[in-house]
Amino acid sequence: MVETQTPEFVWIVVVAFIIAFLLAFGVGANDVANSFGTSVGSKVLTLRQACILATIFETLGAILIGYKVSDTVRKGIFQLEMYEGAEKELLIGNLAALIGSAAWNIIATFLRLPISGTHSIVGAVVGFSLVARGIHGIQWSQLGFIVASWFISPIMSGIVSVLLFLLIQRFILKKEDQMEPGLISLPFFYAFTIFVNVFSVVHEGPSVLKFDKIPLWGALVVGISAGLITGILVKFLMVPRLRNKIHAELKSVTPSVPMEDLSGGPKQISAEDQSVLNDSVVLNHSSCTNLVEEEEKVKNGTLTFPANVDGIIGNIRKDDPSSNCQHQKMNEKISDAIEQRDVESSVSVDASQDDKPETRQLFSFLQILTAVFGAFAHGGNDVRY
Repeated sequence: MVETQTPEFVWIVVVAFIIAFLLAFGVGANDVANSFGTSVGSKVLTLRQACILATIFETLGAILIGYKVSDTVRKGIFQLEMYEGAEKELLIGNLAALIGSAAWNIIATFLRLPISGTHSIVGAVVGFSLVARGIHGIQWSQLGFIVASWFISPIMSGIVSVLLFLLIQRFILKKEDQMEPGLISLPFFYAFTIFVNVFSVVHEGPSVLKFDKIPLWGALVVGISAGLITGILVKFLMVPRLRNKIHAELKSVTPSVPMEDLSGGPKQISAEDQSVLNDSVVLNHSSCTNLVEEEEKVKNGTLTFPANVDGIIGNIRKDDPSSNCQHQKMNEKISDAIEQRDVESSVSVDASQDDKPETRQLFSFLQILTAVFGAFAHGGNDVRY
């Protein structure tokens, strides 16, 4: 093959380099966003933090495990030998594939369509090869495996996702105390994730780091060892800190004020609603003779609503003492709060699966972990090509 540094080919390399940046822009806007979309959407990570983590781990994935994918795109889709003596045609064809893939990625991003950059580049390379050498230049068996993986991938991801969620639901979410089972499971989640990623890097890894000389059993030993060390560190260092942090955050939450609901049972209202009650001073509807007593009930949180409260709450004391006992329109904020409580009380929810703050806090760390290594895997697959 002719060296690409010759003047005849330099312009192609320079243009391809620029187009590759545009393709990376499209991949970053579309594919990379998929890895961190849930973390940013749930406010576990800010957009700035997601961009920093994506930059680091997408690059690491491309360097450490991406060489296999780039080899497949470079010489696994078509027969490279057919371009002996036609290097310029090969370079221009790959440049056309880059332009087509970059254009489609950017267009799809503007149309808000989540697509795969791998599908785009494979289709573009196949298109160029069909035009240049016809159907005889395509390695159809390899292409069949690639296309099959596009269908197998979402199915396998769905199966793994269902199994993991069922395990979490069975052993954590259905427990009355969700935090402790969650903390116990945390080292296993971290250990397994680290094992999978370390094994994928070490097993037939990049030749530059001599990882390709490590046998299968060696890769397993390294992966398992890394997973075990991670699990031990998480159990004895991270779990106690998480437990203390969650307990501290739960204690810092302002406790709600007890109050009776429409049916007479115990109910809770927020401190904000209690403040509204204090400001408005809702009086007993049947009499105006107990103004001082009712005001004290409101202030100390022991005010009891009558059974037909939703139709008759009123008698809000105004600044003018002469109008203390006049019917007034119920404060809208109080009405909205009561209506919201009525709606919530009418919905039957399994108490064992309530969305508890400590559970959200616990799984937020796991969400960051999965997003980070999702970016790592994505860097090895999509970014490297």
